[in-house]
Amino acid sequence: MLRIRLPAPQVQLELIGTGRGNRQPFQVLGPTTEVAFVEELLEQQFGGLTINPAELFSFLGSDPWVQERFSAPELVDGDLNATDTGEQTFQRQTLGDKLVQAGFLEIDELEKLLEDYRPFAGTQRFGEFLKLNLQVPPSCWSCCSTPPSSMAAASTTSAWAIGWWS
Repeated sequence: MLRIRLPAPQVQLELIGTGRGNRQPFQVLGPTTEVAFVEELLEQQFGGLTINPAELFSFLGSDPWVQERFSAPELVDGDLNATDTGEQTFQRQTLGDKLVQAGFLEIDELEKLLEDYRPFAGTQRFGEFLKLNLQVPPSCWSCCSTPPSSMAAASTTSAWAIGWWS
């Protein structure tokens, strides 16, 4: 997890990166008006809220609109240049990252699903939301506990097509 704080005299925002790797989905927390302002700037600059952490931190420190309203960004938790790769980190990834890495979702689809899930976050886990809304094939759930390279080693391409997508 990565936390970046944007302090200001009256308010404080936190940008929380919930993923791992080069691009992470970020959530902006704070007062509604300031959150909307920063989210809009990020949408315009990066095309979404899934951003490279180092680029995000640099942008927050150099953008004139951000500088006008906030002090310099502060890295509260995490490493801007950390890139977790390999099977040892697959188990620690979020469900959404696992589904993207395994090829069941594209990053754009994941962002849309996370946005749709937001109103239900208080009552459902993300996996429950996906199952109830049949957004991901039911046969893919075992991929969330087995790294893709292990699955590929244990099966053939035709087995993947039959077993995983039917």
